Amino acid sequence: MFTQLMEQMAEREGMTEQIKSTNQMAWVGVMSNIWNRAAEEELILQKLKTGCKVLKYLTKKDYDIRCKNY
Repeated sequence: MFTQLMEQMAEREGMTEQIKSTNQMAWVGVMSNIWNRAAEEELILQKLKTGCKVLKYLTKKDYDIRCKNY
């Protein structure tokens, strides 16, 4: 699921093999950003599946994850 999520995000942001071959540093930077966001989203989905409550605020950086086990 993580790989699929990364592929979808990269496609939405226009990250193609052509960009990778012409401007590698920009491609690496964008893909790193995509990887971080996909990891956050994957974590949130896993927490939701295990019964944790996740509150998403207006900015993507602000997450409050409250689990029953804490």
